Amino acid sequence: MKLILWCFCLHLLPHAHGSGISAPPRRAEEEALAMIGPIEVEAAQKAWGDGILEIGLKHAQSREAAKTAATSFVDTLYGHGLKPILVKPTNSTTKPFRTTRDGVISSLIGGYEEFPEDSGFAVGPVRWDKIRFENVGISVEGPQALAMGNYFFRDTFTGN
Repeated sequence: MKLILWCFCLHLLPHAHGSGISAPPRRAEEEALAMIGPIEVEAAQKAWGDGILEIGLKHAQSREAAKTAATSFVDTLYGHGLKPILVKPTNSTTKPFRTTRDGVISSLIGGYEEFPEDSGFAVGPVRWDKIRFENVGISVEGPQALAMGNYFFRDTFTGN
């Protein structure tokens, strides 16, 4: 398994579903009940891990299928179009920060001319078959939560 230290940030968008579609405004009591807690953080971490695995599976079908999955992943889990995107891909050095949709997608699937060092974290050269999070702590502040800990990736080919 690959071990990486990470910090995971989750922001609840009060008038949006996970799909990014706006919902009708809620009453204050409903908003209070919809606040983020550890269960929501762990659900978001699972969705993130499952999304990375799905992009890898789609890549086995075609690059276009992987790109479609990665685009949906970025739009849904990174809130593209709803909030600024701020990502630091682990293996990027020449352009270590990504603030655009294409920049994040490139880090996931590679193949973007603007980011030539990206091989695609979700698609290779190593492909993952399991991602597990181990939180050291979760801090909740209103509609935002920060989690810190480790995440582990199991290599499809070696089982490590």
